[in-house]
Amino acid sequence: INAESITAGCFVEVTSSCSSHKYNREESPVFVISSLKLNEMEVLTSRLFHPTFEARLPSNLEDIDAVAKELCEDLRKFNLNIFTLITNDWGGALGISLAKYLEENGKQVYLIMLDSAPDSVQRWVSFVLQQEDTYLINKYIKLP
Repeated sequence: INAESITAGCFVEVTSSCSSHKYNREESPVFVISSLKLNEMEVLTSRLFHPTFEARLPSNLEDIDAVAKELCEDLRKFNLNIFTLITNDWGGALGISLAKYLEENGKQVYLIMLDSAPDSVQRWVSFVLQQEDTYLINKYIKLP
């Protein structure tokens, strides 16, 4: 999926050590929310023995809560009662919000936060929202 074409948060299946969810309904899928770098957790996800879906976020990400609602809506297609979310870095803030919505819908959530302390994530998000739009671009992409 082309990053520019994403208008709402969604999950797409990525390569793991398990067969595709389409062909393997016996293993529960896991859902990954990484930080801003696409495929940042590819080494981890490629080794999971579960069908794995990674969040794709809209290019105009402005409201974490709104994106969490979009992701929650997208997860309805799985018809599951238990969700395992794996988050990394700032994705922890989005994971917390998504877990809240899933639990409000009567779902059980296992939230695994890698390198994502909730207090530090909240401070970081607050700091970033006060910066110029180019802050994140300059932080993650080195331009000449």
